Amino acid sequence: MSATIGSAILFETDRIQSVELGRAMKQVFAPLVGNGHSGSRKAYAAVVNGPNSLTAAPNVLMAHKTFAIAYRKATSALSKLDLHSLEGPQKQFRVHKTEDTDVVFYLGSTSEAALTKHINKPSTGVYIMTSRLDSVILSGLELPDFPSKALGHHMIVQVKNLPGTAAGLLTEPDVRDEDCTSTEDADDVTVQWRHQFMETVECWTSATVADQSTSTATNKSAIASRWLREGKIFSISYKGQRKFPSFQFQNGSPAPAIAKVIEMFPVHARDWNLAFFFSTPNPYIGGHKPHELIRSNPDRLISLAQRFAHPADVF
Repeated sequence: MSATIGSAILFETDRIQSVELGRAMKQVFAPLVGNGHSGSRKAYAAVVNGPNSLTAAPNVLMAHKTFAIAYRKATSALSKLDLHSLEGPQKQFRVHKTEDTDVVFYLGSTSEAALTKHINKPSTGVYIMTSRLDSVILSGLELPDFPSKALGHHMIVQVKNLPGTAAGLLTEPDVRDEDCTSTEDADDVTVQWRHQFMETVECWTSATVADQSTSTATNKSAIASRWLREGKIFSISYKGQRKFPSFQFQNGSPAPAIAKVIEMFPVHARDWNLAFFFSTPNPYIGGHKPHELIRSNPDRLISLAQRFAHPADVF
């Protein structure tokens, strides 16, 4: 595997990190080759950027969301799978391709050489090592436990060709004043998540931002546009309208920590990426949402943003 070229994001119990593809695939293979204790940490998933991708670095910004989409797709396929029909001696290795050709199950025990033959060119997508899934991690990502009928099986689930992805890793469009991207441009899971966000998080228009700031400007969008341009706040585009999540404001002005978090994110990966970071339960703070720390613990918030946007720098 050392000759495998490419890159991946490896999910471990206490961190995610960008690694060389060969290293990631050794962790992927470990549960089926009798090497369950490979390394000091147990990895439970790998998001693969694909072979021969020397120039395309993985986008770790949306790695948790990529994993969540793959996990839901895997469990959906598993619900239609009759594991009894696949049962045999526990050490008998088998590959099962589902009706959804993007989901493949590898079951049983085998050698690394045999697995390499079946996965000789790791496809862009996600590999999930089901025996290593942690219920605490899953609940932190608001994902259900892995189906009980699959417990006890040595299994790897491969999910390929995720919708709405680039190089297998989710990205969000860079939304500018002249380009208010519609939710129709995103895949179904992303659209559903955005709808849920808008239903549960208070968001303001430019006029509301101006009213809350007691601005006397005639142009109600002027102050929000200025703060946006200065990197003090961020916006999202929803159904052709620019919105400003209200949690980033304090007494009508931008909370100081917001600008520091925004700086952590590349320019091309802000907007909805920031909304996702701020509003997604985070396992490093006991499943709370990072935006809850904006006022109470801004230093911790900035540390979480650094870990989220640049995990390789943190570790």
